[in-house]
Amino acid sequence: MIELGILNNGNTDLPVYQNPDGIYLTEGGFQDSFSAMQRVLRRQINQGVLADKLGYDYFFLTEHHFQPEGAEHSPNPMMVEAAVAVLTERIRLGQMANIIPWHHPLRLAEQASMLDIMSDGRLEFGIGRGYQAREAEVLGRPYGAGVQDNEANRALFEESYQLLIKAFTQESFSHRGEFYTVPPSYVNWHHPQTIAYYQQEAVNRTVEQVMNIGQPTGRGGVTSATTTLKEITVGPQPLQKPYPQIWMPMTTKRSAEWAASNGVNGIYAATPNNLLEKELDIYHHAARNAGWPDRLERGEFKRGWDAERKRGVVAVRMVHVVEGELGDAKLYDKGLNLNIEYMKVFGALGVQLAHAGFDEASTKSMSSSGLNLIGSPGLVLDAVADMKTAGKFDDMMILLVFDMHSLPEQMVNDQMQYFSEEIMPVLHKEYGRKADEPALYPAPAPRLPRG
Repeated sequence: MIELGILNNGNTDLPVYQNPDGIYLTEGGFQDSFSAMQRVLRRQINQGVLADKLGYDYFFLTEHHFQPEGAEHSPNPMMVEAAVAVLTERIRLGQMANIIPWHHPLRLAEQASMLDIMSDGRLEFGIGRGYQAREAEVLGRPYGAGVQDNEANRALFEESYQLLIKAFTQESFSHRGEFYTVPPSYVNWHHPQTIAYYQQEAVNRTVEQVMNIGQPTGRGGVTSATTTLKEITVGPQPLQKPYPQIWMPMTTKRSAEWAASNGVNGIYAATPNNLLEKELDIYHHAARNAGWPDRLERGEFKRGWDAERKRGVVAVRMVHVVEGELGDAKLYDKGLNLNIEYMKVFGALGVQLAHAGFDEASTKSMSSSGLNLIGSPGLVLDAVADMKTAGKFDDMMILLVFDMHSLPEQMVNDQMQYFSEEIMPVLHKEYGRKADEPALYPAPAPRLPRG
């Protein structure tokens, strides 16, 4: 079987040019960049709604900040997807990813649960560690780590993951870790309503489990005694139980093994065909050695992707169909060069791009790697078959990137529609498609028209 999703990376619509030093840049200054960011936000919402109408299975967004260059602008994927959620009924909403060392994990858990509720159980929850210092040192440092101390960042990521799972699954809990103490040991909370709440038979925790009842101090209010909290409750919890499927991008062996060992789906954002078999082997060997961990305890899953269980790994591929008046290879090539110019300098991501076999960004070199599918419909269909063979996939899920830098929004929409009408049916016929499932939860009541 095959499933198909859309990935939007927050691409600028500003024109792209090459400066005298050969560097690809967007035209304009700060205000041009800010205006483009506003358009990107509306474009992401529109694209998510269109993807739902056209029959795509997933809509994924990234998280990136502080980029006047325009390469990536997507500062809050779950907020954008909340807007998409209330305008759609079927498509599943994912993130590649929420960078959890940049957020307090309990606030992130609340937001994720809210999106799962607003979408009637369609959240696919993405997590990541981050890799760009400009973002990570600004946003991660207050929580205990950036990326320039790699081991601290990894430790913070793993502890934040533990807190997220507790918030999703436990009614009342505490946490004592290296980065977080929840609740802090010094929190005074002598509240008569709280004490009475935990004295109810219907509540599964006692006052003694949740509070240390202390002596009066005469200060008044909730601090009128030395009573402190021992546990807290985080809500709402997600509709999907025990929690939504979790995903993460993978660029190293260590990250792939961690994801597989924790029942987390993997995303290969820039893995060329010549590395797919090796990378899938790493993930599946680790999953097997860990006993096939899965949030629903369903056991062994298929190699690559298991469409029935929605478990395993997926690959990202950039697509631009050139057929008659559809598509613009030269304009697309400019945007691709801006994209690769920005991406290729980042550590493990740059290493993977180097393995794709190109010295400079071009549609020709990227197409030969299998990462960039530009050309006729036949070329795209052949490239999907090549990817399946290269990775030895059973089922497949592909995240398709249609929205490249500098492309007009209508051109991207036309690409999505053409793919859905002319290429998607062939892929479903060739590889199979699981029948649409009924919504996990009832759709919300129709909204009243405005005005």
